[in-house]
Amino acid sequence: MVEDGRFAMNVIGEWRVWCLKKNGNFTRPVRIFLSLIGIVLCALGLRFDIYLLALAGMVVGAIGMYASKASTVGIKPFGEKVN
Repeated sequence: MVEDGRFAMNVIGEWRVWCLKKNGNFTRPVRIFLSLIGIVLCALGLRFDIYLLALAGMVVGAIGMYASKASTVGIKPFGEKVN
């Protein structure tokens, strides 16, 4: 283990490479994963009358679907800031 925090920064850096594109949007597998998890959580919540789970599923699914829309129209939510 590295004690000065380089290990944690390396893990965070690897996560950013896998999850975020250079323009700041989520990668396609992450967007699909969020959307599918949201749909499954919502369906399970409604099936078993757990409305808090259904609400959480709607929120997670919405994040995935809005991220897909942002990627389609070219919005850069987490990209470099331009002054």
